[in-house]
Amino acid sequence: MTNKFLLGLSAILIAGACAKENYPSNGSNPPVNVQNVQALGAANASFGLDLFQEVVNRHPQENILISPWSVQTAFLMALNGANGNTAQQIQQSFYLGGQHPDTLNFLQKQLRILMEQQSGHPVLKSANAFFYDANRLQVLPAFSNTLTNHYAAHLAVENFSDPNTKSTINNWVKQQTNGKIEEIIQTINPEDLAFLINAIYFQSDWERGFPSEFVRNHNFTEFDGSSSSVPFVFDDNTFQYSTANGLKMVEVPFKGLAFSMQFIMPDQPTTQTQWVQQITPTQLQQLQNQASEQRLFFGFPKLQLKFNVGLIPDLYNLGVADAFEPGAANFSNLGTPLIGPNIYISSVEHSAVLKVDEKGAEGAAVTSLGFSTTSMPPSVVFDHPFVIIIKHNATQTQLFTGLVGTF
Repeated sequence: MTNKFLLGLSAILIAGACAKENYPSNGSNPPVNVQNVQALGAANASFGLDLFQEVVNRHPQENILISPWSVQTAFLMALNGANGNTAQQIQQSFYLGGQHPDTLNFLQKQLRILMEQQSGHPVLKSANAFFYDANRLQVLPAFSNTLTNHYAAHLAVENFSDPNTKSTINNWVKQQTNGKIEEIIQTINPEDLAFLINAIYFQSDWERGFPSEFVRNHNFTEFDGSSSSVPFVFDDNTFQYSTANGLKMVEVPFKGLAFSMQFIMPDQPTTQTQWVQQITPTQLQQLQNQASEQRLFFGFPKLQLKFNVGLIPDLYNLGVADAFEPGAANFSNLGTPLIGPNIYISSVEHSAVLKVDEKGAEGAAVTSLGFSTTSMPPSVVFDHPFVIIIKHNATQTQLFTGLVGTF
């Protein structure tokens, strides 16, 4: 009988509009040097666009929504358990530059402090937990200490044979996400060993809200060329706007200016998606560099997106191969499975939801990695398929990346 070991790594991101004023202080941490973490942010943007384009290619004619920071965070934690070619492939595919995991852990912690505590108005917080069954997995102290020291993870030993354990884990997820994600664990199998979960919460209004009286129905041309009438948000105002190499971009800041949302579409409206491949880190940087304040009649549809996807095929195409192969994976730095000889990633599940309107944005994303052992003014109206990116401006870290083309 084949033994299996399943370790779920989950990253959950919430973005929300809120009028509350109880924002986090800078705490006791000294100011983060932004230059020190910009490379990790750039790695996030490069990997995020690579992954986004892979998902778009594999899911034609569908709305797409992923959280690059969610996936990056999950794999940075997983990297601490990897070794050999498995670790090297994760390093390369995630643009991590061969840096030692200790360095990456430090930079990730610094990036989290910068975005959570030192970025002004928005509320951004993350929570990590490691749920495992000590009768199924012997965890190496170095791995658990890293999760505690660098990711502030809550370590919880559970009896995975107890049916109440699933509710314990899901209730933790629900609490950390303010009820936005109610369930991440559907079943706990006899082969399941542990679940490593990262929850991220983001909440902010627009820097300058859109007038509700300008919200009205407008036609949107969908992927298949059909037209549907949906509620649009409009405003006649000044916005950051640029065009370059056949693409146009409008950038709208969230309150405090630390985070913003980019709307990107081709100069010539089209229902095809080949143009998405043009959105490389270089092209995105060029659009940002050329952006200037211009008066626009700007409009976009109210969004309510939901997307679920298994990411192993996409990550495999990006070079993460050994991690998914039972005979090749090397996660020896994580621990020793007590029910099987070798650990490999058997699933990478990602789920995201996003709502955008005249007040702000609200959304959630979940990434789950499973490890197993062998077993008028100018008018810019986004009424054709377009791309959205919600990012941290100082580091270019992408919280959400999506493609909208149907309602």
